[in-house]
Amino acid sequence: MPISRHKALMHDVYLAIGALFLAGMLFYGAMGLPAPRFEPMGSAALPQILGGLIVFLALLLLLNVWRKLQAAGETASEEKPSTEAQGLAKFRPLGVPACLVIYVGALDFLQAPFVISTIALVVVLGMLLSKPTLRMALIFALFGLVLSVSINLVFTHFLFVDLG
Repeated sequence: MPISRHKALMHDVYLAIGALFLAGMLFYGAMGLPAPRFEPMGSAALPQILGGLIVFLALLLLLNVWRKLQAAGETASEEKPSTEAQGLAKFRPLGVPACLVIYVGALDFLQAPFVISTIALVVVLGMLLSKPTLRMALIFALFGLVLSVSINLVFTHFLFVDLG
């Protein structure tokens, strides 16, 4: 396995460890919240749900790293990244945080609809982080639609928070 590939996998491991630490902080913070009085799930429900999702995604990331390490032992073929992917790689470090800031600003200051804003965010981030093709844009748009509608339903019907 080339050094750069190994380095990238180690970055994924560090990200997963950081995510698990963040989830632990959420669980710890949720322990100090008061018990529910009127709402069915209580104020600790949201941090616990988010912590559980973060743990799940961190474990998926670690599983992916483990599978790649196993596959690296079986094959030694190395893919060369395309020049198009190398060109977009320059924008990733600033592009992802910029997209998130624009997304939060659109939701907060412009009162943009949650579902439409989330679909746009998922598509833009997907195109920034993967090979930008029309097929991938449609896949990310469909994923963004399912994700945003699901989050909106959970917040509206279970947590009684209207996202707009």
